[in-house]
Amino acid sequence: MHELSRRKLEGDRRVRYVVADVFSWRPDSPYDVVFFSNCLSHVPPASCHRLWATVRSAMARDGRVFFVDEVKDPWRHEEVLREEFIDGPSVPIVRRPLRDGRTFRVVKVFWDPGELESRLGGLGWEVDAHATGPFFWAEGRPAV
Repeated sequence: MHELSRRKLEGDRRVRYVVADVFSWRPDSPYDVVFFSNCLSHVPPASCHRLWATVRSAMARDGRVFFVDEVKDPWRHEEVLREEFIDGPSVPIVRRPLRDGRTFRVVKVFWDPGELESRLGGLGWEVDAHATGPFFWAEGRPAV
């Protein structure tokens, strides 16, 4: 995805791409914009606060966050399972098949935009989320 973006943006030097484990990454500089896509739905609810702490630490003083994800999954009609983990509560899981025939169990949280705004408000964020078909997009910043 990074390579596709680089080609589309023709190597715009204002854009920096980072590949990292979001739970252990420490930003090396402040960013005006933090963007992620189809990430939040793969974060276990009990770890949500850790993701948002990292996002906050990456943002410049007047920075913003933009993100996109799925509201629900109407074209796959996936059965959402629950699994218990040693270090956390029940986590929603779906089975995702790959083209090569392998199937993986992945964390998948289908957020309702209103519930997400409320949850992030409780973590100190001002977020506006907007549903559009099976997806939502959102923008936000730390609450003042």
